[in-house]
Amino acid sequence: MVRSGVVVMGFEFPVLAQAFRSILGGSVKDFNEKAYSTSVLVWQLVSLLTDAKVLGSDEAFAPLKQYLDLEADADSRIMRAFQLAQKLAALYDQYQSYLYRTLASWARGENLDSTIEKAGNPVKLPKELLWQSHLWHCLRAGCGQMSLAEAIEHFLKTPLSHGAQMQPLTVFGATMMPPAYLEILVKYGEAAPVNFYYHNPCRDFWGDNQSIRRRDPLQEDDLQNDLLADYGRQAQQFFNAVIDLCGDTSDTEALPEEPDAGTLLGAMQQLIRGNRKSRRCSVP
Repeated sequence: MVRSGVVVMGFEFPVLAQAFRSILGGSVKDFNEKAYSTSVLVWQLVSLLTDAKVLGSDEAFAPLKQYLDLEADADSRIMRAFQLAQKLAALYDQYQSYLYRTLASWARGENLDSTIEKAGNPVKLPKELLWQSHLWHCLRAGCGQMSLAEAIEHFLKTPLSHGAQMQPLTVFGATMMPPAYLEILVKYGEAAPVNFYYHNPCRDFWGDNQSIRRRDPLQEDDLQNDLLADYGRQAQQFFNAVIDLCGDTSDTEALPEEPDAGTLLGAMQQLIRGNRKSRRCSVP
């Protein structure tokens, strides 16, 4: 680039999760991203899981008490609590991004005995899993700081100041991300330019394609490509989420030229791009 006389400066290339945490950290005053990192959560959870007073304060913790076996020797209890805390820290870390509304309500002491958000819809928690909400409520009360889930909720509900120093944002190569991140991008775009480059293998809508494993084997559908349908259900859900939030804003003029159908690879690429069913054919 230097030889060509072009120098690029002032750019940052953070990983996706870090970029969104930086956005929230610059916009939500009380958010401290390190307070709820996975490594910190582990030890906060160990402290709660080894506290007999905490576990005895709520009937919802009965399954936890049974699993941790409070009658066992101290070393066994601590080891079991530590192993469980590691798994729970990873679980709550995912919840903060994928179920931020649920965790934000749990932090306020709401819906502790009722529902959890799943695919945007409320789902009733089984009785044996109610300890998840009560444990998060205790953890949040002990920490005393805003979690990532609450920061996301606050960011999305608070009007952005157009005078704020918000830099243009460009996202490359994201094939999957929590729906909350897409909502953040849309909200961020109200105050600063956002360019989102999404890899879409097909020029047509393919969000309703069903893989062979999920559709009636007796039902033939010539209007969908089986390879595209098996591209991945998460990728399909992400594609639908992008369309739902942003609409179809794709730049069709930027598409590469049609592949040569005279080769096997080119023929497959044409079928996928056009969302057409593959058929037996002889290719030289």
